[in-house]
Amino acid sequence: MTHPNTLAEWEALTGDAALTAPEHKLIAACRDGKVCKLGDGKRPEGPDPERNIRADLLRWLIVCGCANCMTHEQGVQLVGAYITGQLDVSFATAKGLTLLTRCRFSKSIEALQTRFELLNLADSSLPSLNAQGAEVKGDVFLRDGFEATGEVSLSGASIGGHLDCSNGCFSNEDGDALNAQGAEVKGGVFLPDGFEATGEVSLSGASIGGHLDCSNGCFSNEDGDALNAQGAEVKGGVFLRDGFEATGEVNLSGANIGGQLDCSNGCFSNEGGKALNLQRMHVAESFFFVGVTVEQGSVVLAAAHIGDLCDDPHNWPVAGRLILDGFTYDRICAAFTDAPQRL
Repeated sequence: MTHPNTLAEWEALTGDAALTAPEHKLIAACRDGKVCKLGDGKRPEGPDPERNIRADLLRWLIVCGCANCMTHEQGVQLVGAYITGQLDVSFATAKGLTLLTRCRFSKSIEALQTRFELLNLADSSLPSLNAQGAEVKGDVFLRDGFEATGEVSLSGASIGGHLDCSNGCFSNEDGDALNAQGAEVKGGVFLPDGFEATGEVSLSGASIGGHLDCSNGCFSNEDGDALNAQGAEVKGGVFLRDGFEATGEVNLSGANIGGQLDCSNGCFSNEGGKALNLQRMHVAESFFFVGVTVEQGSVVLAAAHIGDLCDDPHNWPVAGRLILDGFTYDRICAAFTDAPQRL
């Protein structure tokens, strides 16, 4: 099927294919550099004649429109729409902002190796997102009620700002819920404050220029890694604290952390496996292990090295569930420093 390439071709469509009132409104907003809010601006529950936007039209506007209807430098700013059909912007370059907030997508978004200025899908709902190898000059926002019922892939992506998934819900029981394996994020990665993942969250081999903050996040993958940051390079700190919960392995083996690792008041559980795998990890600053609960599984610190050890010995799992072969640290900053008691 041939899709319209100009405004004249879009306007020439007739019958059921004719442009609708919300689509006319979106075209005008994109041309004028304004936000297009449909309905009450809240995320629709399903199709709505006053909210429906075709994915093909949306793609046309994202990649610039045409000579007689150029998308403004501000880009596409759409709020409260129901997107029909599959939005596929793979290998394209988006003009200006790509802001699709409080929208519901009937099908997945394909953005393989797409170039964005900024990608904001806050409080939107979609089956899945494939942005493998995407290049985003600014931030990626998958936060504030964002939800995906299949894999969200940012593997190999390059993000010039932050990856912010605060209070997002990611679900893919049969695989990766959030896959940012090998991604380069120049800012921080934020998975806190009500973030929920069912399925693996993979940051293995990722390069993170700021903090990795998972405070008060909930990660669940009983049959594998709940959080996999194996071999990751984190220039800031890693925070698995203040209500952090993981069911399944938290794997930071071989990670290099330039700041601190704080697990204070975190809860880790992995029946029959490793609850917290820190083998060969390097932490330049302090490792906080205070108020921690390890319900099931082992804690592995074999061959790891940290700067300051700030712990409460009562929080460590019992003998047989704590592996310390080759573990080294520079200083102990806990209240219990008596060597026989610690041993």
